[in-house]
Amino acid sequence: MGRHPAKLISDQFWKIISNRKLIGAGSLAVSDMAGKAAGFIILPYLANRMNPDQFGRLTIYLSVIQILTVVIGLGGAALITVEYIRNGYTSARRLRATNLKLAAWISVALIVVAQIVSWSVPTALPAATGLLIVAVSCVQAINVIELAYYRGAQIYSIAIAGQYAFAVLNVLVTFLAFELDSPTVANRLLSIALAGGVVQTAYALELRRKSYEHADRVARQANTSLIIRFGLSIFPHVASGWIRWNVDRFAVAGFLGVAATGVYGVAVMLATAPTMLFSAISNQLQPFLYQRLKDRDFPGFQMVQVSLTVMVLVFTIGYFGLLNFFFNSLFASEYDGAKSLLPALLGGAAAQAIFTIFSFAVFYERRGRSISWLSGSALLVHIAGLCGLALLSRITLHNVALVFLVSNTVAMLGMAWLSQRLIVQLRLAPEGTPN
Repeated sequence: MGRHPAKLISDQFWKIISNRKLIGAGSLAVSDMAGKAAGFIILPYLANRMNPDQFGRLTIYLSVIQILTVVIGLGGAALITVEYIRNGYTSARRLRATNLKLAAWISVALIVVAQIVSWSVPTALPAATGLLIVAVSCVQAINVIELAYYRGAQIYSIAIAGQYAFAVLNVLVTFLAFELDSPTVANRLLSIALAGGVVQTAYALELRRKSYEHADRVARQANTSLIIRFGLSIFPHVASGWIRWNVDRFAVAGFLGVAATGVYGVAVMLATAPTMLFSAISNQLQPFLYQRLKDRDFPGFQMVQVSLTVMVLVFTIGYFGLLNFFFNSLFASEYDGAKSLLPALLGGAAAQAIFTIFSFAVFYERRGRSISWLSGSALLVHIAGLCGLALLSRITLHNVALVFLVSNTVAMLGMAWLSQRLIVQLRLAPEGTPN
C-alpha cells in the first residue's frame, strides 16, 4: 500500500523547507519583488503629491529608463546565470566583470548623448534631468547584472539584504526629498539613483572580497564579443517589449495631452504587478530550470511552466478584485479614469508574465534571433493597431489599452509555441549532444 496522502504532503513540505538553496531562491524572489515593488507601493503617494501633468512627465521618463537599462546591460545578465550552470564560478565571474565594464562605458556615452539632447531641447529635457535618467538606468542595469551572478552562484544572503535595503531606501529617500524640498520629477529620480547607488556599492565591495583567476586578453575579448553579439541579437526583442509597454504613453501624450498620460500611467503601473511578481519568481527559478534542461528533465521543466501560468491567471483575477475595491481610497478623483482601463491592461500584463515563463528554454539555448523575430511580429501588431486607431480618429485610453492586450497576447502565444518546439528538438537530440 502507498503512503497516506497527508504523509506524502508532509514529507514533500519538509523536503522543500530543508532545501537551503530552494529557500534561498524563494527568499531572494521575495526581496527582489520588494525592490521592484517600492515604486508601486508609493504610487498613490507620488500620484497624489504630483499633479497629473507632473506625474505624466515622470512616467515618460521612467519609460525611457526602462529601455536604457537594457541598453546599458546589453542582456548580459541572461548569459551570466546560464554561464554559471554550464561552466562554473570562474567563467561566470569573468563574464560579470566584462559586463560591468561595458555597462560603465555605455553609461558614459549615454551621459554625453543626454547632455547633447538637453542642450538642443532644454525645455523637453533639462540637463540635470538627463543626467539623472542615465544615473537611474545605470544603477538598475548593474543591479540586474549583480543579481544574475548571485542567482547563478546560488549565494543569496547578501543579495537578499541588498534588495530589501533598496526597497526601504527608495521609499524613505523619496519621502524625505518630497517633504523637505518639493515633489518634483528630479527629486524622484535622484532618490532612486541614491538608493540604488548605495546598494550597488555594497554589492561591489562584497564581491571584491572573493578571489578568482583573472582572464587573459583573449578571454576578455571573447567575453566582450559574446555579450555584444548576444545583446544585439536580443535587442529587437527587448526593444519590441519596451515599445509595446511604453509607446502607448507617448501616443496618449501626443493625441490626448500629458494629463491624460498621467491617468494612463497610473493604470499601467498598477497593471505591472503580475509581471513584476512573476518576473521576480521566474528569475530566481532560472538556475533550477536550466539545470533541468541540462539534465534532460523535460517533463519537470514543462510542469513548472504550466504551474506558473496557472498562478499568473489566478493572481491576476484576485488582484483585479482588490484594485476595484480599494482604488477610490488610494487615488484622488482626477485619476478615476484609470480604473476602467485595468481589465485590458491587466490582461496584457498577465500575457507578458506568461511570455517570460515560456522564454527560459529559448534563453538557455541562446536563440536570440528567434525570440527577436517573434517579439518583432508582436510589435508589428501593436504599431498597426495604433496606426489604425489614429487613421480612424479613434485614439482613446480604452482603445489604446485594447491594442496593448492584443499585441501582448500574440507575443505570449508565439513564445509558448516556440518553447514547445525547442523542447521537442532537445528531446529528440541524442544525449550528450552539446547545446
